[in-house]
Amino acid sequence: LLKNPSKIKFLLSLINCSLSFFLFSFQVHEKSILLVAIPVLMYAPQNAFICTWFVSLTTFSMLPLLIRDNLFLPFISLSLIYFILYNNIEKLILQQKEASKLHLLRNFSLFGCVVITFCSIALKPPQKYPDLWPLIISVYSCMHFILFLIYFNFSQLLLQVPKKNQTHPTQ
Repeated sequence: LLKNPSKIKFLLSLINCSLSFFLFSFQVHEKSILLVAIPVLMYAPQNAFICTWFVSLTTFSMLPLLIRDNLFLPFISLSLIYFILYNNIEKLILQQKEASKLHLLRNFSLFGCVVITFCSIALKPPQKYPDLWPLIISVYSCMHFILFLIYFNFSQLLLQVPKKNQTHPTQ
């Protein structure tokens, strides 16, 4: 960033710093991931696919908090609307009939979120482990956030920014 500065590299560094701080903090609250979502959403024009996937996982990671605050129904309805709208817009923009491996990976990841959400609502945890579902949600989300951190770090390090062509007037 210091050697070859650009707005995109700065935005990626904001994402990397905030996500690293979230992942490696001593004590983290579920809502803290929203501070990471801000620079990720600002990066959406460059890579809407990864950013929308990240935001979907962000809302999923807050599921225990949303259930506790009686916001489960709005969470489900807005997540469905978001996923349907994004998939339709993505098909219009990309005009792809075949799903790539990354699209399948995202859909598999979000299907895992659906399964865990259903299980956390329908199945009671054993009395011995009352916080089993929040733990599973946290671990599943953390695995994704670590992979997103790796992806955004590589994106920042491998980003090629064209240097400005400086012409000096001849004397």
